[in-house]
Amino acid sequence: MRDDDKAVKLKNELRKKYEDDEAFERAYQNALIELVQSTQDVNEAELLSLAKQRATVVKNYLMEKGIVLTRVVFDELKSTHAEAKEGVELPVNIEVESKDK
Repeated sequence: MRDDDKAVKLKNELRKKYEDDEAFERAYQNALIELVQSTQDVNEAELLSLAKQRATVVKNYLMEKGIVLTRVVFDELKSTHAEAKEGVELPVNIEVESKDK
């Protein structure tokens, strides 16, 4: 079965299960993500790049909100390999001081 056919079948099955449009859309989007993830090969360099991009987005968001970044520590990226799981670990420690003190 082609991926397009899988998506159509999935959509039809979920449409029967969810009468509410909002619930259907959420379930359909989540199911599509799972379908795509299982067919997509991603190497370690791509995962590291994604982790760096995410860290940059978080850092920029905190700066836009006026949070003092001297208290935020972005550690060096490193890959981790669990038994059956691969991933990229980026520890982020965030301490926020209230300006109301």
